[in-house]
Amino acid sequence: MKGSGGLTLWLLVAVLGTGAGTAQAARERESWLTLDWFSWTTPGLGEVDSGLYRQACGHCHFAYQPGLLPAHSWERIMGGLNEHFGKRVELEGGDLNRIRNFLLNSAAGRANYGISNRFMQAQKGYAFPLRITEMRYFVEKHPQPPEKMAGGKAGVTSFTECDACHQDAQKGIYREGPAGRAGPGGE
Repeated sequence: MKGSGGLTLWLLVAVLGTGAGTAQAARERESWLTLDWFSWTTPGLGEVDSGLYRQACGHCHFAYQPGLLPAHSWERIMGGLNEHFGKRVELEGGDLNRIRNFLLNSAAGRANYGISNRFMQAQKGYAFPLRITEMRYFVEKHPQPPEKMAGGKAGVTSFTECDACHQDAQKGIYREGPAGRAGPGGE
């Protein structure tokens, strides 16, 4: 029995050492996965490729790319269509589920697009809002009222009119230009 204390200590060191090594390996793997995720990012956001979503939602407002909000926000939006920003929206059950699935599957944090990733990074540690215009990355990129950001374009009174300034917004391309106006460069 004299020798069992040394064996116990050796086993304890081996087990603890393995646990520390496993934790380190997990951190390295997580770091590598995150790095890999961002190194293979697709620029922009991509076009809205759901005709049903474009038809059902786009007839009232700009058909926002799902990657502008995280899945949690889209789930809350789709669950609250009785009071959708001041209006009641009615969709048949099958259409509702197809649109919900499209939004959730392509949401920020689920689809690897550059802008979506920036939206998620900027929001880290903050609650996910229902409005794209309340996402921290959006606010950072649009620091002035819409009328001023639009450079005096007639009729632009809201940030909900993305394509008024971002000519390729329908394609999921949002560029930045001089004085914060949409233009060449960026994504």
